[in-house]
Amino acid sequence: MNGWTTSISASPGLSFALNKRFHLESAFYNLFYFAYTQKQTDLTNNLGKATYDSHSIGGGVILENVSYFNLGFRFLLNK
Repeated sequence: MNGWTTSISASPGLSFALNKRFHLESAFYNLFYFAYTQKQTDLTNNLGKATYDSHSIGGGVILENVSYFNLGFRFLLNK
């Protein structure tokens, strides 16, 4: 079996500037996601060899406890 998977996710959030150099940030980690998978499978039996290709697409919104809420800060050096 050969194949690959690619995915992308979005983590929307807010950033609040406490002053020119220090920002407080929050985000919901992996709230939205999209994935694509491609596989090729080779099967051999008494009748011969067969090759199967499969493709799958998935996506959605995670509204369970799996979507973590992150809180952090950013300190800017060049402002």
